[in-house]
Amino acid sequence: MFDEFIQTKFFGFLSCCLAFAMLCYFIWKTGYASGYQNGIKDNPKNREIHTYVYEDGRMLRFIPGVDRPVLINLNNNSVIFIDIEPKQNHEAENDR
Repeated sequence: MFDEFIQTKFFGFLSCCLAFAMLCYFIWKTGYASGYQNGIKDNPKNREIHTYVYEDGRMLRFIPGVDRPVLINLNNNSVIFIDIEPKQNHEAENDR
């Protein structure tokens, strides 16, 4: 009975599903659980986007991972990266 079940297409389908589930778990475990989460622990930064909206249709946005703030002008549809002096950038890094 068991030998006949092993030779069926259903058993092949079940074994393929099991292999696919194991592959997905391995990818998740190595890529996200150990890689991404440990990376966040090793390099803690502020992950929040801070946005300040002005009345004239401009927004000032501080994006994580970008060292310069971004000025978005909704009237012109333009994006400007604001330059910061190194001293100001160093002080901002201490606040993160």
